[in-house]
Amino acid sequence: MNGKLTTHRSFYNGHVVFTNLAVTSIRNGLEIPYTLDLFTYEHACAGWVHVRSGWKGEVVVAEQPWRVVLVDNLNGQVGPDDTLFLRRLTGVKTNSTIALTPVPKTVFLDGHAFNISFVFKAGETGAVVEAVFSETNIPFGTLNVAARGCSYVHLSNSLVTAVLDAGASTSSIPAGTYRITGCVLDQAPGVLYQPSFIRCDRTVVVKAGETASLTIGLPLRNTVQVNRERNQLKLIYQLLGQAGEQYEYYNWHDRPRFAIWNGPVRIGTGALPFG
Repeated sequence: MNGKLTTHRSFYNGHVVFTNLAVTSIRNGLEIPYTLDLFTYEHACAGWVHVRSGWKGEVVVAEQPWRVVLVDNLNGQVGPDDTLFLRRLTGVKTNSTIALTPVPKTVFLDGHAFNISFVFKAGETGAVVEAVFSETNIPFGTLNVAARGCSYVHLSNSLVTAVLDAGASTSSIPAGTYRITGCVLDQAPGVLYQPSFIRCDRTVVVKAGETASLTIGLPLRNTVQVNRERNQLKLIYQLLGQAGEQYEYYNWHDRPRFAIWNGPVRIGTGALPFG
């Protein structure tokens, strides 16, 4: 192991956090720099790494500029564990960022489908990423979307990820069977952390020349599934949207709470952990 010895000071935010750690991966002789945050549990030898750095550029689709950011998982090649971030640079939704994991082979954006590829190369001042967007023609169907309180919805299958503007009630979309892989909620005033999409088990079938429908987004509802195991109750909390999609909402200072009642008598209370 080579490199300069450095010392970093942590801070506490529910976890012990170290920020701005600089590391380098070497792939095919090319040195690729990364900046990381390290999160560790206070009383256990476990944690995770968050990659803060990425490679950015711009692409214009239907006369609309988009910021493109690729975040690699430290191995120097684009694969299933990497993330592509998209953000519109004009209009009212410039603060909404779309995160696509894994990086799709084909992306449908603003009515156009593109085959995309990314390659790490040596630039004049170090490693760079070459991005290629090649427009492709594929069969289309129609999807009616009722997405209250949402900025964007994205649907994915093994071939394509379709990014849909939630403000457009009807969208042309490549035909196929899709999983719901993201719903970006509108920014709520006075809220530090927005609820963020986790998963959804529902599929959407869009056939060429036909119309399908999807209802998603607000209002969100709090749900608790209760399972009894002898003298213990197991509570499973979920924050769900209109398509049954699940969200997480991280608020260390105001955790979800519950109360247990036996008729009119409250016999127990508590706070639910995050996870």
